[in-house]
Amino acid sequence: MSECVFCDIVAKQAPASVVYEDHHTLGFMDFYPATTGHVIVIPKAHASNLAALPLGAEESIASAGRKIGDAMYTSLQCEGLNWVVADGVVAGQEIFHAHLHLVPRYTNDGFGFRYPPGYPQEIPRDQLDDTASSILNAL
Repeated sequence: MSECVFCDIVAKQAPASVVYEDHHTLGFMDFYPATTGHVIVIPKAHASNLAALPLGAEESIASAGRKIGDAMYTSLQCEGLNWVVADGVVAGQEIFHAHLHLVPRYTNDGFGFRYPPGYPQEIPRDQLDDTASSILNAL
């Protein structure tokens, strides 16, 4: 067994209820689901977070997510679907192998995002422009 449970799942050294597999990605049921049908989609190659993925690898994760998500709507008859990526400790990442959560949503399922106190708060345009400029410059 390695130090990464997701790598162990890819290597078939740890059990998983697999729903999808292709050359680059693997989709399996979350061990601790937020709602019924919660699926995790991972790249087979280890990358601790999104920034560590080879450029373009996110496309195979998104493509697998789309296929799995379509099947989830049909099979689970969910009313919605959250695509969640927790990238980094402060974002809630607990397993340091890049991954996508597909969380099926149902009326009154109890799952949801909570915004901070004071939300919504309109930000002045000049502050938005400054932040946008900073991001653009980093690209």
